[in-house]
Amino acid sequence: MLKSICRLCALCFALLILASYPLAAQRDTATLEGRIVDVTGAVVANASVTATNTSTNFSYHAKSDGEGAWTISPVRIGSYQITISAVGFKQTVTGPITLDVQQRQRVDATLQLGEVTQQVVVNDIAPLLETDSSEPARSSTARPWWAFR
Repeated sequence: MLKSICRLCALCFALLILASYPLAAQRDTATLEGRIVDVTGAVVANASVTATNTSTNFSYHAKSDGEGAWTISPVRIGSYQITISAVGFKQTVTGPITLDVQQRQRVDATLQLGEVTQQVVVNDIAPLLETDSSEPARSSTARPWWAFR
């Protein structure tokens, strides 16, 4: 009797798993992918890719690999603006691109050489230690060591 109950439970579990399998395929996501090159056709590695949903302003981020390829997955369906930037190149913005369920959208980009337009130089850094006084710091929440038990 116990064997038949175990078999019945195993069969029900298997049917439950098989019945839920089609649900996994119905996800409301898509995939963005692409390749980044410069004007000479050379790959641009380590470029930043940002996909921003134009309705919610939520962003997905990726970096291009050593072959200039990048992938963002899964991405919720909707309309996106793709921003690609890399050091020494002008920023490229593409979109809006509309993604549907289970779509693989390719967004290749050719980056133009850019110029350094602004440079920030920090010459003075605030000291980490208080050097004007030898007084130990006091805090309004300071407690003696035995109070931490």
